[in-house]
Amino acid sequence: CNNNLTSRRGVIESPNFPNTYPHNHNCTWMIQAPRGSNVSIAFSHLFMEGGQTCDADYVEVKSITSDIL
Repeated sequence: CNNNLTSRRGVIESPNFPNTYPHNHNCTWMIQAPRGSNVSIAFSHLFMEGGQTCDADYVEVKSITSDIL
């Protein structure tokens, strides 16, 4: 579940998608693109456990090379 995506297009899925994923599972995906290119992320299915604090399920998107997201 810790993968690198380097192709021009790709699909990121949780383990066992479209069924439930294992409890306490933490997945990290690294999207690598050539310098100066744009990265676009679109969500087609996003099912998360309920709760006001988002401490169970969440999606975090961050850049490690730029201040711009």
